[in-house]
Amino acid sequence: MSYFHIECLESYTANPREHYGKFTIEPLFLGQGITIGNALRRTLLTNINGTAIVAVRILGIDHEFTSIPGIREDVLEIMLNLKKVIFKGIVTESIIARIKIQGPAIITASAFELSSEVGVVDPSQYIATVCHNTMFELEVRIESGQGYRISDKGIDQQSIDFLPIDAIFGPVLKTNYEIEQDIKEKLILEIWTNGSLSPENSLIKASNILTQLFYSLKCINENNCILIVNIHHIGIEDLNLSARSYNSLKRANIHYISDLLNYSNESLLEIKSLGKKSAEEVIEVLFERFGIQLSRCDSSFILD
Repeated sequence: MSYFHIECLESYTANPREHYGKFTIEPLFLGQGITIGNALRRTLLTNINGTAIVAVRILGIDHEFTSIPGIREDVLEIMLNLKKVIFKGIVTESIIARIKIQGPAIITASAFELSSEVGVVDPSQYIATVCHNTMFELEVRIESGQGYRISDKGIDQQSIDFLPIDAIFGPVLKTNYEIEQDIKEKLILEIWTNGSLSPENSLIKASNILTQLFYSLKCINENNCILIVNIHHIGIEDLNLSARSYNSLKRANIHYISDLLNYSNESLLEIKSLGKKSAEEVIEVLFERFGIQLSRCDSSFILD
């Protein structure tokens, strides 16, 4: 089996919310550069998980087209500022974060009371200004997802008085690629991220997603018949794991093989109560039965 040489040519941080990386992938046969480049670009922009604010509740406010006594910004401006706040970390279900400040004060993202699951990428991100001796309170609902989610207008149906916010989950801001051609091709890929995930790790995740996508179609030739099996719909009960491993995965909201594909070898060990032996069992079963190898974040790149 031949392997690509992947190298990071350039990497820098322009500010906390803009990280840049430039990579080369080679050697490629003629025509492979555009195939791989386009697939990686689409995956980077739409299929990598991120975390964002999806709704806000402000004390005493029931709609977005109003002003708040003692606050410089109106509700709509505050919602737009909240939309720009970037979080690092992934949550398995919605969480609530709060801000409660007695003015006068300038409110930034550092004012959020957050759980250990998530953190703020840029604590200095501006939200609002409280004038005079005004008490300002708000709650936001934070979720993880992919791509861009347009909010439904009006009151959020999941929690009374919550106003929905358009959410940008994807950590990749933009990406470009070009192809250099000689005897073989070289793919040059540029990635800009919002700081919640580095360009290097974004490329690792996108590569792993594409790898598992093609693994998900397993062809079995029997009596000249080809059966296509989508492993994403196989439940973990079909892996015949030990009771401890099975129960630990269930408690972590992992029900299908597709759920396991969101984990690397290292992050699997972080699942509460799973343990090293159980994690090794899961990794071994995935490889032996389906040829699936979870990503290893420490060995995928040659970095200068």
